[in-house]
Amino acid sequence: MSAPSSGLLLLSSADFVQLQQALLDAGAELREVSLAGVRNKGALLARFARALDFPEGIGHNWDSLADALRDVFPPQQAPQVLIVRHCRALREASPEDLQILVDILADTLTFYAGQGQQVAIVLDARPPRC
Repeated sequence: MSAPSSGLLLLSSADFVQLQQALLDAGAELREVSLAGVRNKGALLARFARALDFPEGIGHNWDSLADALRDVFPPQQAPQVLIVRHCRALREASPEDLQILVDILADTLTFYAGQGQQVAIVLDARPPRC
């Protein structure tokens, strides 16, 4: 499996080990958010804020999360990847929140592409509309 150069990639959990090694081999900067046990919007937003070291009070609603994600990756030459793992509980408990997250992540990729940055986002679950 080759490392993605940019875009939103949806993978099964089983494919993550192989992908992670490919990303490391490619010299990518990895950031990871685990959504293990997350079943609602509030917990999701808190998990992103904590995992990505958002400043206090940032990332605690959808608009704030969208804005904060635009500051996660500074301009660099190396590919940069945000990995969002353990999405299953959220998908089962609140598929609408997972879909909003997927939409925000897609918009985040559009932002970074417009900046000329190589950013990929990988989720270990298919979005609710699939």
